[in-house]
Amino acid sequence: MRITTIRVYQVDLPMTKPYRLSGGRLWTSLDTTVVALETDAGVTGWGEACPFGSSYLPAFAKGARAVIDELAPSILGCDPRRTDRVNDVMDRALPGHPYGKTAIDMACWDILGKDAGMPVCDLMGGRAEGAVDLVSSVSAGGLAETLSNIKALRQRGYRKHSVKFSGDVSEDIARLDVVAEILALGDDALCDCNGGWLQGDAVAVMEAARQRGLTLLFEQPCATYEQCLAASRMVSQPIMLDESLDDVTVLLRAIADNACAAINIKIGKVGGLTKARLIRDVAAHAGLTMSLQDTGGTQITAAAILHLAQSTPAPLRHSLWDATEIHDVCLADGKPDWVDGTMTAPDTPGLGIQPKPDKLGDPVAVYTV
Repeated sequence: MRITTIRVYQVDLPMTKPYRLSGGRLWTSLDTTVVALETDAGVTGWGEACPFGSSYLPAFAKGARAVIDELAPSILGCDPRRTDRVNDVMDRALPGHPYGKTAIDMACWDILGKDAGMPVCDLMGGRAEGAVDLVSSVSAGGLAETLSNIKALRQRGYRKHSVKFSGDVSEDIARLDVVAEILALGDDALCDCNGGWLQGDAVAVMEAARQRGLTLLFEQPCATYEQCLAASRMVSQPIMLDESLDDVTVLLRAIADNACAAINIKIGKVGGLTKARLIRDVAAHAGLTMSLQDTGGTQITAAAILHLAQSTPAPLRHSLWDATEIHDVCLADGKPDWVDGTMTAPDTPGLGIQPKPDKLGDPVAVYTV
């Protein structure tokens, strides 16, 4: 089997409400790139790359399409079922730029599953027991707005919440009261500043939590790995690494340093399902809890994340973020519905989704052998 054609689509994803992160970062829409890999066997695989704007990570939407344009000559003719080898080809042709490689890698896994007649989760180690818990993503608005949003999410079945912090120390110490109220309801809460605190600021907020008798999981409190490690050790609060965990070598260092209690694996941040699976397996061996996510996307990305999560050992599977919750755009059928704040990967081959051609529009680029 060989890749004969690559079709690239661009779709805007207007958000249902403005989304805020620390440092005053604000988004109202995302730009996603969808890729169709066609093969000489008549099997087509679908993938997606959707950076969260251009100020969240070293990634941006136009860059993803430029990466695909650069890689296309090397990818055409490859056997998409040999996912590790396809990644070798991409990394030799263009070092770095993992976000742009994600769509191609995802589509390869879709083809592999369809060709094998198996869902991707079974090919990634096997379906683990139980449904996958969802985690909400609560934008960094005012305190009353945050609590109101969380209560609305609870009505939809969410029992785990990623509460975004603003980066302002006094405001964020007050936000701990919101987190305490969530815990009092019997829910789980992550304190996520998305790298927005200086090291001293992180220590101040984490110490304020300790003085309240709260042991909380702080997700990526500072911008760098070193700052997160130092802040955690100074206050003895557990952390979850996210933005700074962009490669398996960072994870190996974190394990050696005993730096974190949990990690957040975003497939677009690391380069796709192939490399996310490697990070997942190393983390599982080390006994680290994991949240499985991506930076954004549609039903295509959500399906890929779900298969990765479904094949993660249940005791280590903290949660999954459904990337479709922040917009109303539907580009594909087949993504499972939520059931009491959980999802379960489908049994259908590949990713289990069927893209809608009328919603994708015309391709913005086509590459053929």
